[in-house]
Amino acid sequence: MLSIFLDGTKIGEQDLGIGTLDSSELPLEIGRDVPGSTEYLNGMLDEIYIYSRALSDAEILARYPAYSISGRVTNDSGIGASSVTLFSSSGDSITTDASGYYTITNVVTGTHTITPTKSGYIFAPITRTVSVPPSSTGNDFRIRPIPTRFLTLPVTTTNSSQDAIARVNSWFDHQSPDYGHDYQIRKWEGGTPLSYPPGPSDDPDHFCTLQTNCYGGHNGIDFSKRNPDLNVDEPVLAAYSGVVASTLITNTSYGNRVWINHQNGYATLYGHLKSISVTVNSPINAGQHLGIMGTTGRSTGIHLHFGLYYDKDGNGQWTEDEVVDPYGWFGTTAAWAWNNPAGQFIPNGQLWNFAILPDQATGPSGGTLPSPSGNGNAIIPSGALTTTLTIRFGDVSPVAVPSAQLRTAGRSFLLQVLEWLGISQSQSVRRPRSSFAQPVTLQVTYGTAETRHFDTSQMKIYYWNDTTTAWIALPTTVDTNLKTATAQTTEIGNFDLQAPLLCPADSQEIDDNYYVAKTITTDGVSANRLFDIAQDEDWLKLNAVAGQRYLIQTGNLASGVDTVLQVYDLDGVTQLALDDNSGGGKASRLLWQAPQTGTYFVRVSQAAGSAFGCSASIFSIIQGKVARVTIFMREKRG
Repeated sequence: MLSIFLDGTKIGEQDLGIGTLDSSELPLEIGRDVPGSTEYLNGMLDEIYIYSRALSDAEILARYPAYSISGRVTNDSGIGASSVTLFSSSGDSITTDASGYYTITNVVTGTHTITPTKSGYIFAPITRTVSVPPSSTGNDFRIRPIPTRFLTLPVTTTNSSQDAIARVNSWFDHQSPDYGHDYQIRKWEGGTPLSYPPGPSDDPDHFCTLQTNCYGGHNGIDFSKRNPDLNVDEPVLAAYSGVVASTLITNTSYGNRVWINHQNGYATLYGHLKSISVTVNSPINAGQHLGIMGTTGRSTGIHLHFGLYYDKDGNGQWTEDEVVDPYGWFGTTAAWAWNNPAGQFIPNGQLWNFAILPDQATGPSGGTLPSPSGNGNAIIPSGALTTTLTIRFGDVSPVAVPSAQLRTAGRSFLLQVLEWLGISQSQSVRRPRSSFAQPVTLQVTYGTAETRHFDTSQMKIYYWNDTTTAWIALPTTVDTNLKTATAQTTEIGNFDLQAPLLCPADSQEIDDNYYVAKTITTDGVSANRLFDIAQDEDWLKLNAVAGQRYLIQTGNLASGVDTVLQVYDLDGVTQLALDDNSGGGKASRLLWQAPQTGTYFVRVSQAAGSAFGCSASIFSIIQGKVARVTIFMREKRG
């Protein structure tokens, strides 16, 4: 029903009837007769106002009010930014004046989203949502240049590119950096999320093992000690200059921690420190000593939790929904942007001031590209390329875990030709669009420590097939004297050196340090282990209750096996209990009372002269009804 008004007074109503519009009647035009009445017009028109005279601007505004949205765009020093264009979700736009001010006029009643933009800059907040009426003022934005790479590693290093990969034992999870436990990890290289099975009920974090630990939901980067086996303090260093925003001494969450405001919109967090050597409001230089790496707070071993935050709303504070990965994001989508609690994407470029994945121009004559770690070479032969192209070859972590029968040897690489992918040098994708005309030789050097539990005679270089989402073995030549593995490929993508275990029966390897300790339950279920090589040892993570006494012992030893049993505090360094042969013969036995509720580590190592090998089965841990933990050493033949 259409209501008709004359000079503001309703004079009647008119039913427009029901009809349809066909293509010959479109578009609708003022003054044009439309045959028949239409349901379409009924839906468009509710009221018509007719005036017998022309209305003044004031009368029009009084009858049909419009509002304004205004504010200012300034830099971190409070200086106005000119030539910033602000777009409204209603379709309007305006540009800031010389002092950074803007006013969007004739805004109709409703809710509007205002988005600033200027080439080469980012803004905080990224958008503002404004409702009118009334007219809205003070809708300010902070403008900052898109950051260059400014961060150094927060740990001591002689090779930043190598340590930026090798010393990380837990990565930023781009799948959901909110400590949610979805049993998936999506790392900075992009591609398929890593999946891992849920752990036992007493271990909700349940690490997945990619040679070193990682777990879903992590919102920062964990750096390990340079040598976890040495009881030596390791300093934590400022990743960039700034001012100490806060310090906190506590045994909860991130433990003892330091926050640094870098005065460029970013702040860094240094968590789990053993001690702190700086004070609030102190100026800080890049590389300055902040404290000692520790394991305070919610931690299961000495490490540094390094967090990077971007102040996306410009309020001078940093919250858990403002986390950023300093490694950037090399995938093809914005990763977790769609479920960011604030609904806004945080700029997430690579921010280390050194090359993680170096690029090199290579022509038809070929060339050799070493990885930053020095552990790999990509040898491009003459004729592999028909023109000069940009090749990227660098150390990464495995894009996916190996099969259950294999382990990664800690040598994983990404080989790309950027022009084939149609991408910039700051991004990456997985699926190649072309291949080399001649096979490229991949030469990998492996270490003794990383492969001590492996059958290196069966070691191969594997290629990750994105289409089938599987590792494909390449024909590989292994030189056990030079400790090299060599293979050829015409593909670009991800490659990983993998091998089977020496003793497949001991499926829990590698577990030779507290930071790769596997959680053991105390419910009576046995868990066999092996001394597969000389100096092999096994670490287990035990959740104990304050005041309860635990009987920890080895038993049923295979011939010649001699064990030493130790209990360590959460730091993996402080020994709480030790026994060699109290279990009868060469078995070990400890009756130990937990001083407080928490996580402890049990270490089973070989006494001098102990037998080892695939038939030297070791132990299980069982809890009896009186909170006893028993470790049985069982012989397994074959």
